[in-house]
Amino acid sequence: MAAPNVVPIREAPPRRKRSELAGLPASKYANPAAEAAVRAAKPAAAEPVDLMGALGKALTRRAARDDAGMRIKRKTDQCGRLVQRLKARAAAFKSQAAALNRRAAVALARVERIEGRAVMFMDDSGSKSLIGIEYTLTMRPNAASVKIDDVTKIPPSYLHPEKPAPPREPDKVAIKVALERGSRKEATEAEKAIAAELRQAVHLEQTVSLLVSRVE
Repeated sequence: MAAPNVVPIREAPPRRKRSELAGLPASKYANPAAEAAVRAAKPAAAEPVDLMGALGKALTRRAARDDAGMRIKRKTDQCGRLVQRLKARAAAFKSQAAALNRRAAVALARVERIEGRAVMFMDDSGSKSLIGIEYTLTMRPNAASVKIDDVTKIPPSYLHPEKPAPPREPDKVAIKVALERGSRKEATEAEKAIAAELRQAVHLEQTVSLLVSRVE
């Protein structure tokens, strides 16, 4: 009877201690590919974040925006105050001008009355002048002026040439109403035709005005 095949059993190498493996390269005691995969799977160490620096930058940007907004608000208030002040000043000047014109007319009327009385007194007294302590009043003949008694008897050569009649002024209110009527969706054909004819000579111009009011 033949002898059975016997497979020799290899003895496992003795396990080294951790202290002995510490000084050897990684390839001596581990699979390099597995170690690289493990290292790649590990999350990278997060870089330190400067929270205070980021907060300071955010606050700086916000402060800059707030400063810009406050500058605009201050300029707006300055503009509103100036407009209101100038409008009030213009209204005061207009009222003062009207009052001064009335006072000037009253003063000139008094001058005419006083001069007329002085001339009348000198005519009655037959004197050509009146001498006072400070002033002297003297009647001085003015240049002769023409008074018209009957214009129909004046020769044509002494009449001014007839002035041509001034052109009729456009009725802007009626033109605006006609243009707006012709622009409506429910406008009639006649209104559209009138508006189209007017648009060949005129157009509507949109302007804006500044309204100043206090913030509530």
